[in-house]
Amino acid sequence: MFRTLLFLYNLIFIPLSMFALVVVSCFNQKIRRGLAGRIHLFCRIKAGFPKNNSHTKILFHVSSYGEFLQAFPVMERLKQQHPQTIIIVTVFSPSGYENIQLKPPVDYLYYLPIDSYWGMKKFVRMISPRVAIIVRHDIWPNFVWRLKLEKIPLLLIDASFANKTAELGGMLKLLNRNLLSQFSAIYPISDRDAKQFAKFVDKSVNIQIMGDTKYDQVYIRSQFSERYHQLRQHSVFKKRKIIVAGSTWLADEAQILPAFREVAVEEKSALLIIAPHEPTQKRVAEIESRCEKLKLTTLRLTRLNKHNIRPDCIIVDQIGLLANLYALGMAAFVGGSFYDKVHNVLEPAVYGIPVFFGPRISNSVEAATLLENDAAEIVRSSDDIKKLLQKVFRGEQSTKQLGENARRVVKENVGSSEKIAAKILDHIKSLHPRLNG
Repeated sequence: MFRTLLFLYNLIFIPLSMFALVVVSCFNQKIRRGLAGRIHLFCRIKAGFPKNNSHTKILFHVSSYGEFLQAFPVMERLKQQHPQTIIIVTVFSPSGYENIQLKPPVDYLYYLPIDSYWGMKKFVRMISPRVAIIVRHDIWPNFVWRLKLEKIPLLLIDASFANKTAELGGMLKLLNRNLLSQFSAIYPISDRDAKQFAKFVDKSVNIQIMGDTKYDQVYIRSQFSERYHQLRQHSVFKKRKIIVAGSTWLADEAQILPAFREVAVEEKSALLIIAPHEPTQKRVAEIESRCEKLKLTTLRLTRLNKHNIRPDCIIVDQIGLLANLYALGMAAFVGGSFYDKVHNVLEPAVYGIPVFFGPRISNSVEAATLLENDAAEIVRSSDDIKKLLQKVFRGEQSTKQLGENARRVVKENVGSSEKIAAKILDHIKSLHPRLNG
């Protein structure tokens, strides 16, 4: 049955998808960048990838930059234990590809080819890894099937069983079941997810709870935030009571900005650091315009040393800084939670500050974990945010306890990267007992 589904997928879905992508790329810059980045992909691999290399090659596939950050501690562990191991990272989205730096532990970085039968056959044979790892999701049928045919172990790490997977019907459910059953091992983040996967896939798939490497990622990154603490010495941040709003969308800003405006009238030392999810010129300008209407003065972070003003809001207009900027805050709001789905709630939690977010959190196991441990609060309106910020600025014990609980939750869940790295090496050694570097 799986071969039949794969045949239909290649006969109908792939040609239609390619046609649709080409058409949409005329109007969508992100899709256009993704297609352009895949031009001459095989020529680049042929020119730059080592042939007949005896060192162990491990392939990590990530959807975007967030999944890469989750996998990063695992890659580091593998490199520490076997420095000669070659780590290849493939990415689906242009935002991921453009933001990942080609430096240790990453040896090679490529776009994942469009999921055609012949394209994936050529790609997998050119790379020829000893083991392949998919982080969280982004599971492509021809990619999975080709790895299976080449007898290359395929692992799914940081796996969570989405509710919508169980709700699928007909051929889509059958295709998903067959795809997941091709994996050598699935490493879920929780007991609940492990039970759901066990019901869904063949019994031949090894399912073991390994936890979530996201905890390791945020904890390790928090240890290198010293330069952000130094920002406190800048006149803009000195003696300010700082709130950080991260990964925000328009819907989030519609709630947080009016609330902050009301609180800032009472608390003159209040400062909001706001980081839009995608800090494009358009988005930064939108925030500036909304702040101006609320009579909030703004300053872009990149212009911090060019203006001698005392703003109400600092707008983060570059990527890669947010996770550590949370260290400056007395509390943090995590965006996406009034728009579609909440972003990374662990990035502020690791600093032991009160974390709050809107109601749209069904995508985040971590958000649920924080709530279960009295380590975060849900806010449902601008008025809720205002009341919470007032408690934070008054230094109420309840908000301090939220922060302490948040830090504890992160520390208690650190350690999955080491376990996953060990399992990856076990898979390699089972096929190649004389593991070479």
